[in-house]
Amino acid sequence: MNAIRTAVVDDYEVVRRGLRDLFESEPDVTIVAEAATYAEALEQIPSADADVAIVDVRLGTDDGMDLCADLAGSAPATRCVVLTAYPDDEALVRAYDAGAAAFLVKDADGGTLLAAVRDVAAGHSLLGDDDVEPARRRAMSMPYDPILTDRERGVVAQLADGLTNREIAEHLGLSEKTVKNYVSNVLGKLGMTRRSEIAVYGVRAAARAEERVPPSR
Repeated sequence: MNAIRTAVVDDYEVVRRGLRDLFESEPDVTIVAEAATYAEALEQIPSADADVAIVDVRLGTDDGMDLCADLAGSAPATRCVVLTAYPDDEALVRAYDAGAAAFLVKDADGGTLLAAVRDVAAGHSLLGDDDVEPARRRAMSMPYDPILTDRERGVVAQLADGLTNREIAEHLGLSEKTVKNYVSNVLGKLGMTRRSEIAVYGVRAAARAEERVPPSR
């Protein structure tokens, strides 16, 4: 029986090392690629002929879901298992839409992850319509994350429109320093690192809100 050729993609070295230690103790799993960024993974995985790629949702400033979607074109034989530290309905839906075969929380035990890798390598998908459609409906019903305050949501909407901190301050009648504080709060609450991520989040939230408005008659 050939070992499952596995790639590990995570921007934290300690996580990659932990996964490597876990897999190397198993006779039926071998690590053939290890990457910290989207670019490294997209270069290494197709040439490594990996059966399974373990992909973190967030890769620094890159998006693990984008990587899964792109690997479907450049390495169609590689199936993705998505790992996340912050599970939510939108992340689950995006993983499914990107073609991921499994979606696991990082605090899952090693046995659960190994079982997922083996199942996915065998051609099974651990994500199905029964799992995803309820999550999709919940995500569509909530245009913004409930942990954001109304003022923070207003800042997100302005960022989505491409405004600078100074312009947002003028629009909302705030100081520029206050706006910066709001941006920092949103980054922390949503687990993001760049304002461009907030802008994308805001655009998606606005799109979901529009989809929920019934057409006029």
